[in-house]
Amino acid sequence: MQNGVSIVICTYNGASRLEPTLRHIAQQKVPSDVNWEVLLIDNASTDDSAQTAFQLWKELACTTPFRVLHQPIKGLSYARDMGFSEAQYEYILMCDDDNWLDNDYVSYAYKIMQSHPILGVLGGHGNLVYEVPPSLNYPIHAGGAQVYRSRILRSYGIYGAGCVIRKSAYETLRLAGFKFLLTDRMGTKLSSGGDTELCYAIALAGYLIRYDNHLQFKHFIPKNRTTWNYYVEYLNEDARSHIVLEPYIINQSIYTNNLAIFRLILVVNFSLRGLYLLFILVKKAKLILTSSNTNMINLKIIWLLARLRIYKNHNEMAENFRKIAAFRQRFTL
Repeated sequence: MQNGVSIVICTYNGASRLEPTLRHIAQQKVPSDVNWEVLLIDNASTDDSAQTAFQLWKELACTTPFRVLHQPIKGLSYARDMGFSEAQYEYILMCDDDNWLDNDYVSYAYKIMQSHPILGVLGGHGNLVYEVPPSLNYPIHAGGAQVYRSRILRSYGIYGAGCVIRKSAYETLRLAGFKFLLTDRMGTKLSSGGDTELCYAIALAGYLIRYDNHLQFKHFIPKNRTTWNYYVEYLNEDARSHIVLEPYIINQSIYTNNLAIFRLILVVNFSLRGLYLLFILVKKAKLILTSSNTNMINLKIIWLLARLRIYKNHNEMAENFRKIAAFRQRFTL
């Protein structure tokens, strides 16, 4: 695999978002001896995302190679997979179509990945930029420090925005028969968790996950993503992703393929979340609340109720655990 950086931008109807994203990429200060390219994956868009991207890149007069590929199957995981297949270089930088990279992002990511061959995923620090100041600030958007300092993570889930993935690590997963259990975003649906699943899978293959707060980018949040309805839909979809992610977390924690132990842990987790919900309800009843913090507590209640509902799918979760445990054994034999 040739060393270098492939920036992969997966977009669905992103024509209106692409200009600042591509401009920040064109302004990257990359040493002349570092190879890099830009790939835009048009994920079944119905607008003119592809044509807009071509025209913008031409106007920016950046000499870095730029390609647009079309993935007709809706789903961020499918678009991401195409990006991995088509990327020419070892380090794949996943840049969302609303991410504005600092101008040293590519060069610093290359330096870190080159220096640490065991790194499978490298995550950065997103700084949220709102189109309008939000009336709610519930933490659902990919932004802020992922841990308190730059380091290897013991908990493997980092957000996909701005992350760098070693292509050979992904190829290792493919050769072992890895298949996503989550499809991530699909068009306008807010299904999520594919980036976290990929982190867990790469960790199962023996690679390390690192967060580095020197990798800074801005994450633009439009006003339609700060509404009450958006928060509620996102929290419900996020909870559903844990039908897959919770089995990964449990497998990571207990190093066993014993389904009886897994089901026992599910019962414990359900009970603990139920107690936490009860605590939040009692807290709400005791407090004199303003409109703002009433909404924040109500969102937490909505999320907890959604998380509790997923345990109705305990048989599906057990099957996912079985698949994950079997996949892990391929790297421990």
